Amino acid sequence: MVNLLKKNEVNAWMKLPWSTANEDLVELFETTGNVEIAEILFDGSRSKGSGVVQFSQTAEAETAIGKSSS
Repeated sequence: MVNLLKKNEVNAWMKLPWSTANEDLVELFETTGNVEIAEILFDGSRSKGSGVVQFSQTAEAETAIGKSSS
């Protein structure tokens, strides 16, 4: 999993399994902070293998970035 954006409440994640659902992103990141939005990006009906997660606070997003890069 790779994060594309930094120092923001919204983070884009790449290299997700194509089977990942929105609920999977929420479950993965709710241990880091309050997930307001979690959406998998699609090209038609097929997952692009990436998604966007929005946290309520920048600090929560930064924690998620730190966890994913360790």
